[in-house]
Amino acid sequence: MKYRIILIGLLSIIFTFQSCNKVEESYLIETGEIQAKKTILIEEFTGHQCPNCPRAAKALDDIVDTYGDRIVIVAIHANYNGRPTTAFPADYRTEVGNALDTKFKMEESGLPKSMVNRTGFLENNHKIKSEELAGKVGEIISEDPLLDIKISNNYDEVSRKTSFVVSITLLEEMQRKMQLSVFITESNIVSPQKNSNPDIGPTPQIDDYVHNHVLRGSVNGAWGDIICIGNLNPAGTNFSRPYQYTLDPEWKENDCSLVAFVYDPDTSEVLQAAEIKVK
Repeated sequence: MKYRIILIGLLSIIFTFQSCNKVEESYLIETGEIQAKKTILIEEFTGHQCPNCPRAAKALDDIVDTYGDRIVIVAIHANYNGRPTTAFPADYRTEVGNALDTKFKMEESGLPKSMVNRTGFLENNHKIKSEELAGKVGEIISEDPLLDIKISNNYDEVSRKTSFVVSITLLEEMQRKMQLSVFITESNIVSPQKNSNPDIGPTPQIDDYVHNHVLRGSVNGAWGDIICIGNLNPAGTNFSRPYQYTLDPEWKENDCSLVAFVYDPDTSEVLQAAEIKVK
């Protein structure tokens, strides 16, 4: 797929770009072929008091084993199943996670449930069971990507601040609304988890369960920033957004990741996703 690579000529100044505005600095324009692949966002709604959720996490691990970094996972600890108690003192719930659950009504349908690129929301068939995940991913993983996302990150260990730029390049002519969301996740968090599957670990509870891809927060709110308001843009059009975010002192910087994805606000469908380690 041919496109125009838009390279930043002057990186000394970072600009905040308005909706659908193209980059207006000096650029070197080249013609080439991008090697982007479809990358899928899976949002897993879970909770440490959900006994079937370790089974769903295992299904996600199997999908990653198959497709590698073409799968980006965000584990959203739901409001009820994620509530802290004496036996489960950790609280992984977030404001953004609660906002997502309010819109997509995942927990009320019974957990575990996941969304795969948020497809099917308008038809109310976006809630995917763990046994359906592999099939749903297989349906869309071979699609050509509509755009490419790159994250350029600089992390300062002293301040724990990450400064990064998300660059989006259209791979074909497009005329649709687009919004960019950026989440922070953390993996390798150890705390108790209910479990109903003895093949995975002790029942009814795994005391040293490893929670991965846990949603910690959002850089730009639950619904992100407007990238395009629906104007017609040719292939090769580039949109860029600079951000800064300071990690919570309790989070392990080596296990934190930035997750960026572009979605269509009219349908909620995620068009492309990307992930990079904070450090």
